[in-house]
Amino acid sequence: GKACLDAGKHVFMEKPLALNARECEELVARDRSPDPVLMVGYVMRHDPLWTKFGQYLKNRTFGMPFQVSIWTEQYTD
Repeated sequence: GKACLDAGKHVFMEKPLALNARECEELVARDRSPDPVLMVGYVMRHDPLWTKFGQYLKNRTFGMPFQVSIWTEQYTD
C-alpha cells in the first residue's frame, strides 16, 4: 500500500490495515492528496443486519451498551 499511496493512487486495504498503530499512522501520513484515497475494508459494513445494529447503537434503542459480544458462523469453513 505504501508505494501506491506515494504514487497518489487510491488504496483499499482489508483489515487489519497494519500490525500496529505506528504502521497505521505511517500509512495515513503518506496519504497527502486533497481527497482521501486510503480506505480500510470492512466486509460486513453494508450487511442489512449490521446496518440495523448500527442504528440501534446510534439511537440508543437499548440504552448505552456496556459490552457487546457477537458470534457468527456465517463464514466458517
